[in-house]
Amino acid sequence: MKRIKPVGVVIGIGLVIALIFGGIYVSSNWPFRFRSELDHFFGKGNWKVISEEKKESIMYDVMVSSRNDVASQSTIPGKFHEWNISFSNADGKQEIWQLSDHTMRINHDKYIIFSKNRYSAKQALVQELMEISFIVAGNEIRQDVVEKILPKNEADCLSVALTYRGENPEPGFYDKLWKEPWFTVDQVSVKDYLESDLYEFYIDIFAYDYRVEKLTQKEKEHMMDSFDELEEAIRKTYGEKVKYEIYFDHEHSKEQ
Repeated sequence: MKRIKPVGVVIGIGLVIALIFGGIYVSSNWPFRFRSELDHFFGKGNWKVISEEKKESIMYDVMVSSRNDVASQSTIPGKFHEWNISFSNADGKQEIWQLSDHTMRINHDKYIIFSKNRYSAKQALVQELMEISFIVAGNEIRQDVVEKILPKNEADCLSVALTYRGENPEPGFYDKLWKEPWFTVDQVSVKDYLESDLYEFYIDIFAYDYRVEKLTQKEKEHMMDSFDELEEAIRKTYGEKVKYEIYFDHEHSKEQ
């Protein structure tokens, strides 16, 4: 019996170590940890991780101590993960989007554990998924409005996005957003956000100067002459009370 006890202790310690490292792995591996949430957002069986990478941050640092002198400390760049996710969109086409825990790590570096401004891991995940849904919504605006008015060369000069006004939402906002029935990659639409009372969302359209400069004079004139038509189409498509900012140049800009 005396010989068995040390073996049992060693096995017990080994299990504890395995559990600790297993917990760390699961906690940091978002596609594994949040599989059910990603199934809900992208559709079960409709997504997969095609690559992942660990990177150094330029946004936050971590403190490290010297092995030879514990009192001596220095800073090194913090680390974060990126995962490239492949999925089929509503049209059956393959798309690749990126998830990252970078925002969460920056947030955790800034706020202490009991701060009301500190994100949970799931809240940070929803924030990442929201950014993906913004791109989906932006593509909807481009297809349903912009490209029906401007030819491709001119439309490609514009950034078309859905976003929000003011400071970043508080962490609890993401809990509410996650509960919205339309918050999936196939169901989300521009109107869902614009008609939501969760936050003040708006359409943001602006022209890249360097792209406009590459247009012919005739294309530039047509693009500028189409400003009022584009603004009217935004209101007609999304309602007279729709909030937006449109900027082509100093003479062609409007905010509502």
